[in-house]
Amino acid sequence: MPASPLLSLAAPEMVEQINVRFGRSVEIANAPPTIASTSPRFVWATETKAACGIAIGFFGSGEINEEWVNKCDCFYGRMMAYTNAVR
Repeated sequence: MPASPLLSLAAPEMVEQINVRFGRSVEIANAPPTIASTSPRFVWATETKAACGIAIGFFGSGEINEEWVNKCDCFYGRMMAYTNAVR
């Protein structure tokens, strides 16, 4: 998996972007169109929520875990691709 561009940001901006991705994944996972969708949108929304939540947990202890930042950003991209495809 290629490194996320988020890893090149200053820590406060990275944390902000991960929080945005987490919040958006919660919104999308709970949206009726997602729940009723036959696309993998729900899967990627829940995967994004989990990966970003884990990355946020590491931030709480002062650590930037590159693996979880990468997964958060990657899964977010997949979630958005499926979300935008059905709008």
